[in-house]
Amino acid sequence: MLELIVDDAYTNFIEALKSDEAKQQGPTRLKYFFDSLYTQPDPTNPDNDTFTLLPDKNIKTQIDDFM
Repeated sequence: MLELIVDDAYTNFIEALKSDEAKQQGPTRLKYFFDSLYTQPDPTNPDNDTFTLLPDKNIKTQIDDFM
């Protein structure tokens, strides 16, 4: 059976990336993904959401909150 270790999900994510390019871009793209979970409704257009970066939350904190 596959054992999932979630103690340090960020480290697991980085170690799973194979190429150097993925290791450079992966954390940034993951940060955008987690920031997108916190979109705000656009008051001028209810069909759109406003993407808001969360500079006060780093990626490790966001991963821990998600897990």
